[in-house]
Amino acid sequence: MVEGEKSPDSAEVGVHRRGGIAELRVAALTSGLASPSARFRVRQLREPLLSHGIALQEFAAQPRSAPPHEWRRRPFWALGSLVNGVYRAGRSYSHDVTLLHRTFVSRALTFEPLTRSPRVFDFDDAIWLHSESMTRRVIELSDAVICGNDHLAKWARRFSSNVAIVPTGIDTERYTPVAGPCRDDLVLGWIGTSSNLPQLEELAPALEGVIQQFPGTRLRVVCDRAPKFTGKVLERTEFVPWEESREVAEIQSFDIGLMPVADSEWGRGKCAFKLIQYMSCGVPVVASPVGMNGLILEEFRVGLAPSSQQEWAEAIRVLLADPDARGSFGAAGRAAAVKVFDSRITASQVAKVITAVYENSRSRLRIPSHG
Repeated sequence: MVEGEKSPDSAEVGVHRRGGIAELRVAALTSGLASPSARFRVRQLREPLLSHGIALQEFAAQPRSAPPHEWRRRPFWALGSLVNGVYRAGRSYSHDVTLLHRTFVSRALTFEPLTRSPRVFDFDDAIWLHSESMTRRVIELSDAVICGNDHLAKWARRFSSNVAIVPTGIDTERYTPVAGPCRDDLVLGWIGTSSNLPQLEELAPALEGVIQQFPGTRLRVVCDRAPKFTGKVLERTEFVPWEESREVAEIQSFDIGLMPVADSEWGRGKCAFKLIQYMSCGVPVVASPVGMNGLILEEFRVGLAPSSQQEWAEAIRVLLADPDARGSFGAAGRAAAVKVFDSRITASQVAKVITAVYENSRSRLRIPSHG
């Protein structure tokens, strides 16, 4: 439930019942309606969490948690964030558990200590690289922490004894494979936000050689801005402005999904979600074996794992030339997405953490449960 929607009996706190099913009310305080992380790690779990007796209401940052690039707009952003932060912290008190997704304001501790406890903190990037003290303090304030991969969890366990790993899930009933016609003009695809475009742009030398060898191949980039390519790569690049309503169809149009990731502390903190999107749609992948990418590639055999420019060019060539390999990797990816990364599975994992935190808090307070 997104901010602005009404929650029945929201002024009462405790486990309530709807149609005979107990409901635990959770206030999810997210970094913004436009945040992909909030969309997949929080918003899409609303419906599946209901089957676990959890009613989730989202209160998204408005304006978004990150400051605007233009300095003249920052004072207005700061004022808006202050007012919205007070409001969201206050709304947490009409719920049983507070789910903090990221922080109220990027790189700063603000209203988190004012929210209702018990608290669960969820994050899916190495955000301590922006502010270690802020990230540590939010973890220490929280009764449980949910991390998107084991690299993040290892860091969080330095400050919390209650850390769970829950990958970012995907709705595999919506993200599905489609049978496309056999053709020679194959599509290399990449989807993501512009903050991750530099990794794709760095592949230009590898892509240049591939394009020369396979003149029918195109690169389709689905993003909020066009990549900065030149020469032959630019000529063969199709830029598609991202739209949520078209996201699945665009991924389904890919013959091979690309996911380059820098081998860095930030890269190792990434949760391979682009990879999981490709896999759910049955798209074979070529991806950097960094962090969670490497674990998925090794365990499920969903594609190839190049590191150098030469390896990237060769991996793409291999898959372009071998339809059987593309089909095998795509089928393996789809099976793994359904078995491990489906949003109904991740919702059940999140539900266990939230329920345990609530029950532990009531036990500490020695409040008898209502039958």
